[in-house]
Amino acid sequence: MSTFLNKIDKLREEPEHKRERVRLVATIGITAVIAIIWFSTLSLRFAAPTETSIAQKAEQESSVFGDAVARVGAGWAVVKGAFKD
Repeated sequence: MSTFLNKIDKLREEPEHKRERVRLVATIGITAVIAIIWFSTLSLRFAAPTETSIAQKAEQESSVFGDAVARVGAGWAVVKGAFKD
């Protein structure tokens, strides 16, 4: 980490035009990395769903919903049992 801070200190001593060039290259590099990651996820987002993927997604959602309902029901039974006594 200290070498990185040393490079920043050395860069501060450089002329303005060199600092702007480094800033531009860093900005373009960071933007390119973000764009590549974003473009790589677009194919997943806009892929045409198949019959099996639709069925799997529906099954997962119903499973999650069913689990939530079961947990709420179990919690309700505990609360109801606490007030019965």
